[in-house]
Amino acid sequence: MKINLDSPIIHALSTIYDVVLATAYFIIGCLPIVTIGASFTAMQSVMMNIAADSCSGVSRLYWESFKENFKLSTLLWLAFAAVGAVVWTDIGVCFIIEQQPSAMLSVMQGVTVFCTVLYLSMLVYTYAGLARYVVTFKQALRNALIWTLKKAHWTICLLLLWAAITLCAYLAWIWAFPFVAALLYLQARVLNNALGFAPPKKQDGNPGDEVIDYD
Repeated sequence: MKINLDSPIIHALSTIYDVVLATAYFIIGCLPIVTIGASFTAMQSVMMNIAADSCSGVSRLYWESFKENFKLSTLLWLAFAAVGAVVWTDIGVCFIIEQQPSAMLSVMQGVTVFCTVLYLSMLVYTYAGLARYVVTFKQALRNALIWTLKKAHWTICLLLLWAAITLCAYLAWIWAFPFVAALLYLQARVLNNALGFAPPKKQDGNPGDEVIDYD
């Protein structure tokens, strides 16, 4: 019996395998903690290529991206971790510690919510942009901020998907793996729509020349 490698079923099974493998690499790459940034960048690179049906090898693409972006990804991760600690402290002060209701407290809570949303959306966009473009530290953050503000509808979709990913992982632990993999694939499709898809190799030339899509 001859198997048609171009059949929709084979293609779907191949995509599922690639998504599962990329997710497994992502989880393994995050285990040392300090490598979370590089692992996140590599995962975004692979998933966006899979979502665009342009992945020529998960293992090769993942580890190439991991090594290529390790230094900048790690610096960004340390910066986000430091800011995240401040944001988490603010959340604790404004929402967890019991306080008497007041106008000042309401203002602080509103500012904290805004900063948390901005932080989370920039986190996702920063590593997606790093996976796609050759950028500097400053350019990566600038681009993430512009995408967050100018692509609000995609930003909301990404935040909802990452909320679902976090909830699945928290509630089901290892049993959440297939759901997390599926949600990571969906967020890659959203990123492709938000940023426009680029081929596996990042753009060469002067960093940041053609990074922003203002439309």
